[in-house]
Amino acid sequence: MKNVHPLPGIALVSSLLFSTVASAASIDLHASKDTSIYDNGRVNGTGQGVFVGKAGNDIVQRSLIAFDLGAIPAGSTIDNVTLTMHVNAQGFFGATENITLNALNADWNEAANGSGDADSGGGGGVTAVAGDATWTDSGNGAWTAGGDFNATASASTAVDGLGFHNWSSASLITDIQNWVDNGDNYGWILRGNEINGGSSKRFSSRENTGSGGTRVPLLTIEFTPVPVPAAVWLFGSGLIALAGIARRKLT
Repeated sequence: MKNVHPLPGIALVSSLLFSTVASAASIDLHASKDTSIYDNGRVNGTGQGVFVGKAGNDIVQRSLIAFDLGAIPAGSTIDNVTLTMHVNAQGFFGATENITLNALNADWNEAANGSGDADSGGGGGVTAVAGDATWTDSGNGAWTAGGDFNATASASTAVDGLGFHNWSSASLITDIQNWVDNGDNYGWILRGNEINGGSSKRFSSRENTGSGGTRVPLLTIEFTPVPVPAAVWLFGSGLIALAGIARRKLT
């Protein structure tokens, strides 16, 4: 029998098969839908602002927001999540308010109509039409008054005035991971001070044109894709098979 030396490709194939080729990635997503719901039954879906808190006329306002996660490969590990939103107006109460994000438990529809320009207006909302998410209906059927959401907040941040504000937490990472893994992505509901009239905060919506469209909600997700894509495994397996044939010919 001839002396057989390992083929030079074997080490390469082995490293391809047993190393992780995944590297961290980051993606910026704009909201796929957002809307405001008011406890008097009115809505604001297509206006340039979404509202959170309690208006000067004592109407409670909440906002719903969601992002399409289809660009994140299945099986990815979510490493970090940051939601950035821009406050462009606020009520006369003008205090620092904790604005919370809670994961929604049911799908919903953005209202078909709205009011308000890039910097003001829309706090009174518009009359809802069939299919709009409202205080008592998701647009697909009745839900818990004020929205059907997880009672435990995923994140909270102190909003102290105009400008950009960020939400980031381990629970937001968990939300995104669950949505990528399970597909039940309904987004979050934003809530603020619902006790003091004039505490309302007006955030730029996805339709906002202010500052060249740079105020719109932004979700930044850092993730690690699935290690060793299937194509690498198949390629490596094929090389091993060829190497085995060549080895037999040398013996």
